[in-house]
Amino acid sequence: MRAGHFHGFSKSVSAFALLLLAWLAFTYPFSTQQLIAGVAVALVFAVITRNFLFEKNHLKVFSPRIWYRLLSFLGVFVYEEIRSHWNVIRCIFTGRTNFAVVALPVAAEEGFLKTLVANSITMTPGTFTLVYDKYLYIHHLNFDPRSTEECLLDKHGSKIS
Repeated sequence: MRAGHFHGFSKSVSAFALLLLAWLAFTYPFSTQQLIAGVAVALVFAVITRNFLFEKNHLKVFSPRIWYRLLSFLGVFVYEEIRSHWNVIRCIFTGRTNFAVVALPVAAEEGFLKTLVANSITMTPGTFTLVYDKYLYIHHLNFDPRSTEECLLDKHGSKIS
């Protein structure tokens, strides 16, 4: 087996393990039929998504540090999600908004991580990601002018320096 084939195979195995764990987590408690279906679905999607899920080092997914970071991210995301729901409710009842387009720098280099951050922002009420490159350009419903992010456009479409 050539080195390139082994690398592709090991990426498929890593993707399969990750997808099967996700399947088992979402279908708990599971039966034998669900387990068989999970193995079949994970096999198909592991072959399809192995290059998308793991651009560089695919064995990082098994690192405890990565899982700690993921759980920390999920904790912050849930907190910000709840906070933004209350913010949108307040904006609806008071009618006060201060929307703007904000440029937010992204430190992540892998496309999967950039997409995860952009989608997490878009899923949060009152915000959505317009474009992402080195910066995420985010439309924010209630922009705080005291924040450290660079505001590009205010609610009147005027450029803010």
